[in-house]
Amino acid sequence: PVVAFQNMSNEDQLRIFMEINENQKAVSKKLRIDLEEDLFWKSERLDSRMKALRSSVIKMLNELSGSILFNKISIGEDSAILSSVYFENGLSQCGLIPKAKQTRWQGNTDTSFYDTKETNVENAMRDARKKITTYIDSCYDIADKIMDDKTKNLFLFHNRATYPLIMIAGLLHTYLFNCGEIDTSTPLKERIAKVTPYIEALCLGLNNISEEEKTYLQGQQGQGAEKKWLLSYQNIINTSYPDYFPDELKEWKEMRDQSIQDEGEELKGEIRTFLQKLVFIKLGEVYGSNAEKKIAKLKHDCEGKIYEAYGDNDDFEIEDYDWKDWIEIPDYKELISSNYSYDKFAEVFGIALKENATSKKEKLSWLSIIEEAKGKKKTAMTRSDVNTLWLIRNHLNNFIPDEE
Repeated sequence: PVVAFQNMSNEDQLRIFMEINENQKAVSKKLRIDLEEDLFWKSERLDSRMKALRSSVIKMLNELSGSILFNKISIGEDSAILSSVYFENGLSQCGLIPKAKQTRWQGNTDTSFYDTKETNVENAMRDARKKITTYIDSCYDIADKIMDDKTKNLFLFHNRATYPLIMIAGLLHTYLFNCGEIDTSTPLKERIAKVTPYIEALCLGLNNISEEEKTYLQGQQGQGAEKKWLLSYQNIINTSYPDYFPDELKEWKEMRDQSIQDEGEELKGEIRTFLQKLVFIKLGEVYGSNAEKKIAKLKHDCEGKIYEAYGDNDDFEIEDYDWKDWIEIPDYKELISSNYSYDKFAEVFGIALKENATSKKEKLSWLSIIEEAKGKKKTAMTRSDVNTLWLIRNHLNNFIPDEE
């Protein structure tokens, strides 16, 4: 549609131009989701068509008169208790709808509900929409029957709960597919029956969730919050079904295991001790009596930090402090990097953490792993991270001279 004005004065043209550019609003994400069904339903681009499918599924969930979600999802500019944005986020990642890039499918499409082999696009879209809508509606229906009213307020009819529930529904479907419990020929009714015990276990777990865990989930903010909710849901299911133990959940549990964190921190401290000892040993081997000249500036800078920290004390004596304790990991990295051409340095400090690591940058990347976080929250470690620290520690230990 076009609106045209004839014989408009220059002043009026300028006024309208200014009003439009000052007051224009971007299309809201909710409205965009609403329009995508009409825009892309028959698009030749697969990724655009999947946007249309997601849009259509969300609207159908909201329009099914017998659905738990009937009139509960905000569509376009309409308001409701649940935002379509969270449904769209979940549907785009849960695996029920295949991923695509322009004209090519990505990943394993067999675990989705869209028949990528169907040549009649209209039939494929309608069939997928019906199955996905029925499947998700069934998962919500199971949750509605199991959850108590208090639990529903936070973990069912709440925007923050939408993404993890949609994701769980999709990930469980993929899990059952990979386990051989279902396949492409399995009827929809049987698929829903297979996933039901897992959804029930999740809902019972949420009914009895501890106040500590609830507070933890409610306190999560930003983009990482959705992932943490999802991991918490997976953990609840894992408690009842130990065989359901996805890799991301294993890592999450390890990162919350204090014994793993303590082991990792102890190893980092030991590596830093080895590092200090070996750097000065190698400097002495390479430069002999001239080694002190090579580190004169570093020593001066470290002593400056000591003066800054303790110089105002009445009993301050610089000799009471070991300046080497004030060397930081970036300082060591600079020393090692500038002397890496010497075999004595490359042999000791060049540690390949990956099989194809060959460059100096790659072989010195381990130094950033042991750097102490300043002003930042420590990054939690997985068992794999700790195993990497053991590799570094054992490598350096091979070069530590035996005590006389």
